[in-house]
Amino acid sequence: MSRRTHRGLWAVGAGLATCLLGGCPTTFQVTFPTALQTTSQDFDLANGKIRIRVVFNKAVDMSSLDPGNNVILVAETTNNADITITAGSTGADIIITTVDDASSLLTYDPDGFFSLKLLGSGSNPIKSADGDVLDGDEDGTAGGDYETGFVVIG
Repeated sequence: MSRRTHRGLWAVGAGLATCLLGGCPTTFQVTFPTALQTTSQDFDLANGKIRIRVVFNKAVDMSSLDPGNNVILVAETTNNADITITAGSTGADIIITTVDDASSLLTYDPDGFFSLKLLGSGSNPIKSADGDVLDGDEDGTAGGDYETGFVVIG
């Protein structure tokens, strides 16, 4: 993990956290995987299912997660794959797992592409345990949607 400092500005990793002039983001944000990335070390295939670990900067209100409505997985064969969501080990992470096997969701032509969308907007946004709405677009204001994509090498 890299770290750069410059007169009150510091960054950890590939933009995972940024603090300006001693003030860190106070909004509820996804810290990993990075938005719009095409590969991730935090997704894998487990027993044929796609499994994605998402890390936030605060504990997640698990009751605010609504699979298929505010947590949406788009695969090559469906715009809204059936998923389950479980709490991760830290309270600030979740594990999203597909119900169907990757082989039925991805064409592998030549690789398998899928994307994840977490909603901080709308009538049912994702929230932190302390009630903050997800700042999905990382603009410093609650609201906005988070999107990222992944590639499974066929």
